[in-house]
Amino acid sequence: MRSLADAEEYVLTAAAVLTMDDSIGDLVDGSVHVRKGEIIAVGEDVTVPPGVPVFDFDSGILIPGFVDTHWHLWNSILRGYSWSELDISYMKAKRAYAPHYTPDRTYRATKLALAEGLLAGITTVHNWNHNVRSVADATASIAAQRTMGVRGRFAYGPQDSQDPQTR
Repeated sequence: MRSLADAEEYVLTAAAVLTMDDSIGDLVDGSVHVRKGEIIAVGEDVTVPPGVPVFDFDSGILIPGFVDTHWHLWNSILRGYSWSELDISYMKAKRAYAPHYTPDRTYRATKLALAEGLLAGITTVHNWNHNVRSVADATASIAAQRTMGVRGRFAYGPQDSQDPQTR
């Protein structure tokens, strides 16, 4: 096993655990046992089965992941594209670039957005992709979500630059 991400089962120890569960409460020195992506035990005295890797959090804090319920992952690289001095708004710039997206660009933009999200504690997303131009675009976006290991839902809509009258 190379890292925590490669482990199918593991125990995280020596952490402050914010459980959000009134029956357990918050733990000052707790452990969390995870198997196949599911938390199966939380407590101060979690039993570690033989052969299960243990990761010491060295007084870190474990919190539940945040959920982002509406995120356009595909356009993450376009957020800074606006030029007030040229009277080009973000929406105008985004609609100009949208038709030039390829499945590879969609994949990379989606991965970038998810990497930023994971760094902020977001572990579950609703990916509202309104720039699907082909099955390959949708497949690329879903593949990026799977590669990044987040829980998520994929939704698609009309192409971003499509004329609203023809939708």
